Amino acid sequence: MGQIISTFFALAISCATGWFTLELAWPRVRRAPGDLALRLAASAGLGLFASSMVYLLCLALGVASRPWVIGIDIALLAGLAAWVYRARREPGQDQSHGYEPFAVIDWILGGAVSLALAINASAWLQRFRDEPLGFWDAFAIWNVKARFFFFDAGEHWQRAFSNTIAWSHTDYPLLLPLNVARLWTYGGTADQGISALLSVVFSMLAIGLVFGAVAQAKGRPMAFLASLALLASPQFMAQSTWQVSDIPTGAFLAGSFALILAAARNTGDRNALLVLAGVAAGAAAWTKNEGVLFAVAMPVALAVVGPVASLRERLTEVFEFAKGLAPPLALLLVIKLFVTGESDLAADLGFSSLSRVFEWSRHQMIIASFFKLTVMLAGLPLLGLLLGLSVYSRFASATAESRWQAALALALTLQLAGYYFIYVITERDLAWHLGTSNLRLLIQLWPSTLLLLFTALNRFDPATPADR
Repeated sequence: MGQIISTFFALAISCATGWFTLELAWPRVRRAPGDLALRLAASAGLGLFASSMVYLLCLALGVASRPWVIGIDIALLAGLAAWVYRARREPGQDQSHGYEPFAVIDWILGGAVSLALAINASAWLQRFRDEPLGFWDAFAIWNVKARFFFFDAGEHWQRAFSNTIAWSHTDYPLLLPLNVARLWTYGGTADQGISALLSVVFSMLAIGLVFGAVAQAKGRPMAFLASLALLASPQFMAQSTWQVSDIPTGAFLAGSFALILAAARNTGDRNALLVLAGVAAGAAAWTKNEGVLFAVAMPVALAVVGPVASLRERLTEVFEFAKGLAPPLALLLVIKLFVTGESDLAADLGFSSLSRVFEWSRHQMIIASFFKLTVMLAGLPLLGLLLGLSVYSRFASATAESRWQAALALALTLQLAGYYFIYVITERDLAWHLGTSNLRLLIQLWPSTLLLLFTALNRFDPATPADR
């Protein structure tokens, strides 16, 4: 019981830290449908990102013991809370109005989401009992690093990056193992259930971000349907206890998308929201290497088809996004250059690899894998329902948000193209490479894909004046 209490206490501190950080950058001046869900999910993601950096600092200073970690976490939280309290006392920070009451359709769809959550929770528990160590990468890569951080938190924690264990991808980003080790530090033991719980938490964050972003753009009924679509995605839900970094990466990518769409609807807070979206994108890069690709794809997309017609104004938006992106990327660069081991992926790539672009058989194999695994990820029934919903509801007519949505769609396309290109030129056996990684790469993009799809459809309920 003490272990459970300590774990939830640590998670609560992370969420509260993210909440106060979000309050400083994006004060609540009005409340809209989905606002609370979006803020809670975004806050939790930002808080877990901050917690990983604080724990890394404790490791670097040699003070990663339980009293020091808890003390620094609480001190940071208290400082942020005091800052928010002071900011709220300033003129213009009055808080807002009540939320709209639930309609009958909201109660029906909300009940369906609750039922789907209960069914998945039961499946998660059973899956953890069957596979407590998670997927292979969990105990071969991510939890191995977490164990080094936890058990060698003094002067030897950098053994996690020794080339002696190069098979564990010692150059991989550190958000997930740092958070696992932090939770173990709070509880005082390396309980495998904590790693599984954190994996589920990131799945819930993805659902919350999809719900909040769609509710703000298209109302609660559409948001409940979007949440149900994610809960009904068999492979995404199946991997929620795998304890690997793909779902956390997907949650941060969806968080960046959600905050960019919030920027489209909140012109007064646009710059702050774009900075926060950049932080979320940086957190994705701090979680897995594919996030670095997104850190390139999203600014390019904003520059090419961003929210305004003028290139100069688009570059201004890119600059705001880059403000938030820069610190996590700088930290990742420092870690990769001076701390972590060699990159096996970089070692596999060479000029001669580019000749594979002209091997048509490789393209056939990759396209077939993408198509097959997309069907596996969502399942044919869900894909059919999504197609039917798109035909029934139809895509909304062009609005001020359309250019933002176009930028998000281009970023997704560039991300997918990057995955495709790596498969084309990889030195490794292509069938093995596709079979071991392609589905998990698609899972990274699935919450953002659903978020973009549902925010592009016509809403079911009439818009309120504040939503128009």
